[in-house]
Amino acid sequence: MWYLRFSSTSYNGSANYQWGLRGDVPIVTDFDDDHKTDLVVYRPSTAVWYVSFSSTGYNTGANYQWGLPRDTPLPKP
Repeated sequence: MWYLRFSSTSYNGSANYQWGLRGDVPIVTDFDDDHKTDLVVYRPSTAVWYVSFSSTGYNTGANYQWGLPRDTPLPKP
């Protein structure tokens, strides 16, 4: 479960999102370079990244096969 507080509402607005499965690795990052944090999880068993984009209100996402199973993910700098 992701618990978010929104800077656009001076952190008064919040939301909860179910994103990912048990065993997934949550990554706090801006995946699409819109300067807002996206919901990203990496699934080590399959080396698939699951992204839900903040730019669409977390209503759209994408999956990316990248790396090998059991790789260790790092957020982009």
